[in-house]
Amino acid sequence: MTQPLVDVKNSKASTKQNRKRHDMIHLYVEHLLNIKTLSIQASLTTVSNKETKATISADGAILTLTHEGETASVKLPVNVSPRKQSNITLTLPAVPSRELSFRVQLEEKEGQGHGAFPDGDRDGGNVVPWTAEVLTPETEIRCRYCDSILVSRGMIRTWKNLPSEGWAEMMEFWHCHKPHEPHSHSKGEVQKGYTASSQLALESGVGMTATLHSDGQGGDSGILCSQCKTTTGLFEASTGAYNLSKLHLSVSTNPTSSTANHETQKWLACLLLCAMDIQGVRKFVVRKNADDASVLRLWIFTPDINVSSSAISSTESGRFAKVLWQHTEDPQRGSDKLNAASLSEGELKLQGGEMKMLCAMLKKGGELMPEAARHFQDWNVGLLERFTASDIAPS
Repeated sequence: MTQPLVDVKNSKASTKQNRKRHDMIHLYVEHLLNIKTLSIQASLTTVSNKETKATISADGAILTLTHEGETASVKLPVNVSPRKQSNITLTLPAVPSRELSFRVQLEEKEGQGHGAFPDGDRDGGNVVPWTAEVLTPETEIRCRYCDSILVSRGMIRTWKNLPSEGWAEMMEFWHCHKPHEPHSHSKGEVQKGYTASSQLALESGVGMTATLHSDGQGGDSGILCSQCKTTTGLFEASTGAYNLSKLHLSVSTNPTSSTANHETQKWLACLLLCAMDIQGVRKFVVRKNADDASVLRLWIFTPDINVSSSAISSTESGRFAKVLWQHTEDPQRGSDKLNAASLSEGELKLQGGEMKMLCAMLKKGGELMPEAARHFQDWNVGLLERFTASDIAPS
């Protein structure tokens, strides 16, 4: 087949010109929910001047910044109080600069609640797809990379949600400290069907779903897709369980539904947020193996934030987690103020190439922000998009 001729020189020039126009103004907006404020940052290729202007449309929905004949616009994460006829002109910093930073205070409207997010699903919780409530005996699970079948329809008769990590310890605590009932630590007084070291019994034909995939223990082995050889989970030698990582799967809940998967960064955000809830910390040391000297340190700085950026292809705002991250050889090191903060650190293990995926997604998310906002002290700053209710809505 004859290939169409391409003017490489003009094509490259056009691409370069488009990139230059895109980079002329980089607009980024965060909705700071707790203080009812829009935080706005703009990166320019030349310093601002008296002709640089920022306005919000009369309906309170669109932010536009104009500088030296170039214009950039984004849809705001939440509408400001609209005006009936004219745009709202914002006050910019007086000192000329290539990096502009300013804020807009929001006026809370009656019935608006926590800011009336336009997506309508701001519940503050961590949305987790593919729970036992939506999976059926006809569910089919495939490798998301090569579409090979991992679990056939009818293989799992019943799906159950696993309790969170440490369930036995929490039950032990509840039995010992049950409110409004006398209790004693004497032996033999309370008969329980479990101990703090209990494990859930496995049943043939029963599948269990969890928010976190297994960290893996000594003797466990990876589960490889027979076609593409991707590590899709772990086989637990101690229990005989096959743990599949949702990150690497595609799922169809019945024969008439299409096979669906979700974006990698959303699964990674879900994983971090679940670990934060379970371990009760926001700071983590992430490693692949217990003896790894090189680790990834994470700080879930803002778990839930709505963001608009001129670098996002979609005109809609997105729901993200803001994460500070750095590579280090010594997880105990730290002389800066953030590292010196008296906050506990949790631990998280990732399998196979998941560590590389996480770093790549954090770096990509950081590109939604202006260059000046991508670093804080010796930390990198990234964004991971979160699941929303629309991701798990029936199709």
